[in-house]
Amino acid sequence: MSPPGADHQDPGVASSVRWLHYALPVALGGSIPAVVHRVTGQALFLPGLAFLLLGIAAAYALDRLLDGPEGGEGARFRPLLAACFRLSAILGVGLIPWLPAQSLALVLLLGASALGYRRWKRLPFAKALGVPLAWTWAGMTLPFAPHSWFGWRTLLDPVALTLFLLLAAGCLLCDLKDEEADGRAGIRSFPVMFGARWTAVLAMILAAGAVLRAGAAHRPGLAASGTALILLGCFPRWTARGVRGALVVDAALILPGVLTLTHLV
Repeated sequence: MSPPGADHQDPGVASSVRWLHYALPVALGGSIPAVVHRVTGQALFLPGLAFLLLGIAAAYALDRLLDGPEGGEGARFRPLLAACFRLSAILGVGLIPWLPAQSLALVLLLGASALGYRRWKRLPFAKALGVPLAWTWAGMTLPFAPHSWFGWRTLLDPVALTLFLLLAAGCLLCDLKDEEADGRAGIRSFPVMFGARWTAVLAMILAAGAVLRAGAAHRPGLAASGTALILLGCFPRWTARGVRGALVVDAALILPGVLTLTHLV
């Protein structure tokens, strides 16, 4: 992974970039339900949406804390990350009584998976498949009234595959920045096993599949996101640039929600 200060940029700019890097996963958690709401017409279930966003904030804050202390600019954010984790976890637990039993079953399943994440991500292709599946499943289920236990029926909606392809492409591109660290840790991610070039190629293929599906369904926001990911895949060395690389990938994934909420599509 590239050191946070590798580009010797202005400290204020570096702080802004890092804040965006921390905030965009939560924004992505809001983008997915916005798209699903537009596509399916389902009414949003606000306690479930809030729980989803708080869960993402808590999970990502904890994961970054468990990565160990960072030097330089990154060290300043650890107390804030710790506070974010505690507050998000407390508020999320407070929302549990509001969740339907069918949704709560999925929460327990995803929670158990998250607890074992640092082990199962060592399996081949686990990061490339498990992470986008969890994002798709949670984002399409928790913010809406459930129609089945664990919300498994939501995965049968045609938009689920399009979202999965976009998220899988984004996860592959984000894995580029972790290639060296994953290799040292024995994590058999796609970049570690096949290299950055083929990882970028696969990401572009998945994104192209999403573009074709979105185009056929007349979903320009999703097609725009896939197109942006294809362009990012053309420059894997730039996409692998630590925080900044992850930032632009997350921005591409959030694009459909932004376009939807601003009524541009």
